[in-house]
Parts: sequence; C-alpha cells; structure tokens
Amino acid sequence: MKNKIMALGLAFSALCSLNAAVVTFEDVDLGSNKYMEPAVQDQTATYDWSSGNVAYFSYDYTWWGSYSSWQGFKVSKDTDTSTKDYTNQYSSITGSGAGGSSQYGIFYAVSSNMTLDSSTGAATTDMSIMSFEEEVQISSIDLANTTYSYYSMLEGDGYAASPITGSDYYMNLIIYGIDANGDVSDMITWSMGSGEKISDSWETVDLSSLGGVIALGFAIETNYTSDYTQYGSGICANYPVYVAFDNIAYNVPEPSTYALIFGALAIAIAVFRRRKSA
Repeated sequence: MKNKIMALGLAFSALCSLNAAVVTFEDVDLGSNKYMEPAVQDQTATYDWSSGNVAYFSYDYTWWGSYSSWQGFKVSKDTDTSTKDYTNQYSSITGSGAGGSSQYGIFYAVSSNMTLDSSTGAATTDMSIMSFEEEVQISSIDLANTTYSYYSMLEGDGYAASPITGSDYYMNLIIYGIDANGDVSDMITWSMGSGEKISDSWETVDLSSLGGVIALGFAIETNYTSDYTQYGSGICANYPVYVAFDNIAYNVPEPSTYALIFGALAIAIAVFRRRKSA
C-alpha cells in the first residue's frame, strides 16, 4: 500500500513536468516582403496564418475602392524607426524583434466605436483573439511599441494634438486569458505609455497568472479619445492602436505526464475501493 501511495505522489508531481515552447514567428515566410500583405490588393478578405503549427492568428483586410484598411495580427520584419506617420505601421520602435530577432508580430486594433467606461473616462477597443491548438499554460510574452505609436505618444501628430508625456493620458495593451470554456480567466495590463513613461524597448511581460488557456485576447485602452458619433465612428482613440509582440512562451504537459496521471488515477481508485470494502 505504501508503495502505491508513493507512486501516486510521484505521478501527480509529474504534473510539474511540462514541455516549454516559444512562438517566435521566425518560421513565417514573408518572402521579399517586409510584412504580411494580402494576396489580392483590391479584394476584401480574412487571412489566417500560424506559427509553429501551434499558435493561430488572422487579420481582416478591407478594400474600400481607393484605399484599404486592416485589423488583427500580422508578422513583420520592418526596421524603420524614423518614419513617424501612418505610412510606417509595421515597425517596432527598436527596428527588430525581441533580442534582435528578425521577425515579430504586429497587433492592430480597430480604433473606432470603442467601449467607453464613463466612470474612468477610458475607452477599450474590441478584443482580437489568437488561439492555440490545445490548452497550454501560458508563461510570458515580449511587447514593444511600434514606431508610429511611439512617436505619436511622444510628440503628438495630426490625430493626437497632445503628447502623452507630462499629461494625464495613458494607453495600455490588455491581454485576456481565455480558458477551455471560452471564458476570460484573467487579464494582464501592459503600459504602452503614460505621462510618466513611454516604453521604448522590448519588455518581457509575465502572463503566468492567466493559467491554462486555449486563446489570448488582445485589446487596447486609452483615456485620450475623440467622440465621432455624429460621423458614425463613435468613440475613437487619438493615439495609434498598434503593438509589436514576440516570443509567446508557454508550457504543455509531456505525453509521459498524461500516462502517469492516468496511472495515478487508476491506483487512487483501487486504493479507495479496497478501503471501502475493508
């Protein structure tokens, strides 16, 4: 009996035996492009893509007849850290991925029709979701501002008359954990910029408190907005709502761990039944 109980304890301790992995985006083939581009420029479509065959993303591309727009997630290897306007949507402020890597992700949220919290004065974009092929224990992610967002917060521009520096304004990225039931388990907030500081480098953000997830939701909140309801756009962010991301780290149980778990459960049931019959 003692040996069986010890085996049970060892099996459950194997729950801590996890396979660590990182989504780096280096495996996404961009060819000669600096960033993901639609297959057909004048056709509205949704493009699905993955990295490592474990993390799944998409972006929506809309053709308006004479111009286009997009939202969601793309991969970039753009290195432009000097162009400060909307023509430079795809570069991190460092000009590279985290740790100097070549490729990284870009998240762009829809900056119109945001949800306004009247009690705080902050507005939040709709959530965009990336998913995993199975439930994982999420660990961390590397985050950075894009060049465009950074300089808009630092200096202001045609849409953002007021720089964020020295003001009461702020802009945050919110990452939501989504569990196997499709519910939000928790959320992590990362400061893109505030009156005290604008992030100008890659930062590793701990996501472990989100626990086991099958997906992550991304949204941006800011208290610097304009009301364009009369034009059909609702509450809109004044700063550009872009974020660069890289190195999504997570853990999954090794196959041997599952075998130990099932074996431990069988032992536990056998021990329980024998005690009941004694």
